Amino acid sequence: MPDSLPWTCKDILDATGADLLSGKGENLFSAIATDSRKDLQGALFVALKGENHDGHDFLEKALAAGCAGILMEKTRWHEVRYLFRDKTASVFGVENTLKALGQLARHRLSLCGSKVLAVTGSNGKTSTKEMLGCIFRTAGPCLVTEGNFNNEIGLPLTLFRLKPHDKWAILELGMNHPGEMERLSAICQPDMAIITRIAPAHLEGLGSVEGVARAKGEILCHMKKGSRLLINGSDPNSERIPLKEGIETLRFGRHADCDYSMENLNCHAKGSSFTLHIKNASPLAIHLNVPGAMMAENAMAAAAAALIAGIPEDMVQEGLASFRGFSGRFQPLATETGFIIINDTYNANPDSMEAALTQTVRMADRGRSFAVLGSMGELGKDAAALHRHVGALAAQKGIHALYVCGPHGKDFAEGARSAGMKNIVCEDKDRLAAMIFPELKPSDRVLVKGSRSMTMESVVDQLLQAARTAQGK
Repeated sequence: MPDSLPWTCKDILDATGADLLSGKGENLFSAIATDSRKDLQGALFVALKGENHDGHDFLEKALAAGCAGILMEKTRWHEVRYLFRDKTASVFGVENTLKALGQLARHRLSLCGSKVLAVTGSNGKTSTKEMLGCIFRTAGPCLVTEGNFNNEIGLPLTLFRLKPHDKWAILELGMNHPGEMERLSAICQPDMAIITRIAPAHLEGLGSVEGVARAKGEILCHMKKGSRLLINGSDPNSERIPLKEGIETLRFGRHADCDYSMENLNCHAKGSSFTLHIKNASPLAIHLNVPGAMMAENAMAAAAAALIAGIPEDMVQEGLASFRGFSGRFQPLATETGFIIINDTYNANPDSMEAALTQTVRMADRGRSFAVLGSMGELGKDAAALHRHVGALAAQKGIHALYVCGPHGKDFAEGARSAGMKNIVCEDKDRLAAMIFPELKPSDRVLVKGSRSMTMESVVDQLLQAARTAQGK
């Protein structure tokens, strides 16, 4: 079987039910594309309509870039048909191009016959997905979601990279409104799914933790009977997920009654280790080269899924040991002056804030723990209270000094002050690094964390530069 499969006009028509508006039905398409700025030679260009851009406005540009076909909304044909006079490009018309994009991805998946392992959850889904990739690649070819291509556009673009020899597709699924996960489930129809954790995230769109659980549970909608679902047995909110008859639900967690449980967890600055206990099987020693109890929990979920998929134990161990983490996810960074920055700037919600604060204090065995926190987004009407809660947690867990910024910086500060913390600074983000740097000693650790919209990585960059400058570098 060839390494990649070209798309035929019949594939497009069968997958989407489109009408052939122009051209002959004999063209082959080398790829599916949605960006008219890219090289489209031989590709099928799908004209997507978004909040800020409409692909139908770029059809002429797509033709000039060499596309061999266009997939567009048929109601727009009368506006653009003049573009296709004397053109050989095939033009397909559908009701909704975003839906058709998903149908094309589903068609490619069915042609390749790969099994699907989908990962979602309020926290830890990207790390878990990357750990799974490290494990499954030791056993053979597989597809793994790149970056955060996890929505109704990113998922199809990921599946278009699927090769016939990929035995598994490891897919990350994300959403922030009801109904989105159901549509993602319809596209990939998972054979196995992991829901890492349910926490207060995207509350503006989902309303409550119960709403988060219901929305994440939509992943079950298009899973077949006999499929397996892994949920977090030590997360009480995960019990709110509406389960589905005919799908086997297994639990991973820190409690002994889970199907996959953790014992002897040992976290240190450079990594962690634990014993994975498996019901009706021998325990398995797991070693990670990334720190943090949350990373260990993610590894437990990844190991459980891999074992269920039939990956040998030694490959599970080897794959997890090869995982080195990635930028912005509880990433320790050494500085020239000796203090450690914990770069956890990728995103934040109250649950991940608590986990990061806890682990930062645990790691600071000799020095002090500082935290630089940016506001958390999409928390709806409870935003102020949840920021006060995180501020109080920082004080209760032993953070020496708290530096906060953003729209809810004062709420962080109020919560910390109410819990007895004295060392609190609430300032503009761009001033925080200069204010905290003179206070830091060689053995200290500084957690930097906030929602994606806060771009807290700029604070990390400023602290690193300040340390280099202090050492004359």
